[in-house]
Amino acid sequence: MISVILYHAHLGFPGGYVGVDVFFVISGFLITSILLKKLKNGTFSYLNFWERRVRRLVPALFVVTVVTALASYFLLLPEDLMDLGGALIAQPLLLVNVYFWRVVKGGYFGDPPEIRPLLHTWSLGVEEQFYVFFPLLLMAVWSKASLRPKLSRILLGAATLSFVLGVVLTPIKGVAAFFNLPTRAWELLLGSLIVFLPEPSQRYRSALSWVGTFLVSYSIFEFNKETPFPGTAALVPCLGSLLLIWSNGNQPDTMVGKLLAKPLMVKIGLASYSLYLWHWPLMAFADYTGLMGSTGAKAGVVALSLSAGFLSWRYIETPFRDKRLLRTGRTVILLFLSYFLVCSSIGIWYRANGGFSRNWNAELLEIAETGKTRKFLYEHNPGTPGASCKYLGDHEASGGIDFILWGDSHAMSMAALLDSLGHELNLSGLQLTASASRGTLGYVKPTNTQEHHDARAAWKAEIIKAVAETKARALFICGYWQAYQSDSLQRELRETIEEINSSSDISIYVILDNPKLVTKAPFRTQLLSARWPLLKSRSKPVAPEEHEAKNRDFESFAETLKGCQTIEIAPTIFQWKKLVSNGKGLYFDQDHLSDYGALHLKDLFLPILRKLTPDTPTNKK
Repeated sequence: MISVILYHAHLGFPGGYVGVDVFFVISGFLITSILLKKLKNGTFSYLNFWERRVRRLVPALFVVTVVTALASYFLLLPEDLMDLGGALIAQPLLLVNVYFWRVVKGGYFGDPPEIRPLLHTWSLGVEEQFYVFFPLLLMAVWSKASLRPKLSRILLGAATLSFVLGVVLTPIKGVAAFFNLPTRAWELLLGSLIVFLPEPSQRYRSALSWVGTFLVSYSIFEFNKETPFPGTAALVPCLGSLLLIWSNGNQPDTMVGKLLAKPLMVKIGLASYSLYLWHWPLMAFADYTGLMGSTGAKAGVVALSLSAGFLSWRYIETPFRDKRLLRTGRTVILLFLSYFLVCSSIGIWYRANGGFSRNWNAELLEIAETGKTRKFLYEHNPGTPGASCKYLGDHEASGGIDFILWGDSHAMSMAALLDSLGHELNLSGLQLTASASRGTLGYVKPTNTQEHHDARAAWKAEIIKAVAETKARALFICGYWQAYQSDSLQRELRETIEEINSSSDISIYVILDNPKLVTKAPFRTQLLSARWPLLKSRSKPVAPEEHEAKNRDFESFAETLKGCQTIEIAPTIFQWKKLVSNGKGLYFDQDHLSDYGALHLKDLFLPILRKLTPDTPTNKK
């Protein structure tokens, strides 16, 4: 639980998200132990089982959801409040994980997570769906005496199918594999299988517990958001969890077991559900409002999350679980119906009112919308049959390709500018861009899907072909250079320029980084500060000195490159001293210019593009 909280607080633990997978294994083990005991005693009832699940899960979830929904009315922008409305409708239907699968762009590690304060409930959706089907499977097997001895093999078969499905889908449908039960069920079933394992001998317990600790720890510290997940990677923390549970069992006499049995660790375990429920909405709101900028602020939100979690466990979870409140099955049904009606009603209300855009400054909302406009978010994918090229400027009038734009999403930000100048000067360009893929030959950024990995590898190889076949006179290489800074970047960029120069006379221009903003959602913070003045907006570029410090090494290196010229856009942007011009946003997010913002660099690029007009010689450096 602690790894999940610290991961979400951006306080290290790059693979802390695997804490959820550890929970899945523990949950599978506990639920199977309980069900088998009742089936053997002949006391199992599906309705009683769900009464206990509702009593255990719904009270704290109900409170957290309602508090989150009400706070969101005051904090979330219309688009995000609409999105929350959908989650509120899906959650009591036990389909919230399916909802997030359909709406989250790029998966769990894609969209800015803070825009969804209930995103963490996807794991509850998976568990709840498992609780629907798993008891029915056990009942069906237990009803036939001949199948009872085969139960462990049946569960192993189901777990194997689920695991294989996850491994197959993760590279090609990573979002679906991450959020859905069919590709996650094996993790819970792995916990179930622990029940059938013979107790390990005393001599091996300690070794098994240390191996389990290593596997879980390795996942927490070595995995990151680029790790293809779940896929085969999820096997590491899940096997680690299995070994920890199996080696300690009912006798936590290993060193690891004794540590986990300490009163503080036990208390964290008991409160883990409430801690999980409360931590993410609090962190999401703090991040959303720009209050998570410093380490001290992050630590403060962690402390608040822990406090809220323990109070929730003590005063909400425990009284309901111990039947001090809602003592009968009928009152539990009323609790769930109340939860269902309240959450779905709020969700429908939010969506029916368009996220209550009337609560926000209309002028700033319009500016925010213009800032989101990016018409050239083009992911070049030559590996796909029939993939087309993206042309910039006046392709028909030019009759050929005059320039090529190559790079990552920062290159996409420059596309609107080059397209506009191309139309003005009757020039044509070719856009070869893909997110997070810098403009150097041979570089492929690891991704969560093999499909994207192969495509990026293919278009990297295509640049030489494009330069040779189009006879373009200028190549613009643009990237988020500070995100890639390393010795390999400098070596690869130098080799790239040398290789291109050795096979063509094209003029190469390396576009240096634009300044980042202090906040990652500039217009969101402006809107929030307009509605709530205490949330002072810090929507401005970083200080020139800070930008220079972060980019000094690369820019100094770029100046030494032979066979290319550099284009510095930061000085021009610093001269703007504003993020809005003529009612339109100049930035898209923290580090990307909007299309309109890029057009403000026209005077910087116009002389370069003019050199490409007919009968104008290109001066190659």
